[in-house]
Amino acid sequence: MSATPRLQLQPTDDWAQLRLLMSSPKQETYELLRPIVLFGQPTTTRAQETGVAARSLHRKVGRFAAIGMRSLFEVDEPPAPRVR
Repeated sequence: MSATPRLQLQPTDDWAQLRLLMSSPKQETYELLRPIVLFGQPTTTRAQETGVAARSLHRKVGRFAAIGMRSLFEVDEPPAPRVR
């Protein structure tokens, strides 16, 4: 049984083109952070490339460093206080 062939595209670092190919916000966040986390790209450089505020990138990288991939699946809001 043959699967439907996948569209083959040329690799690119153009953020505007990459965003068109992403299927979820989590994937977008991962791709946004990947050059910073894996290759040590400065957040200010990545902010210029993507149009995302450097402060937001710095915060997301901090969460990623603290809790890993789980940070992509949790909201940035603090948990609601427990009712006793």
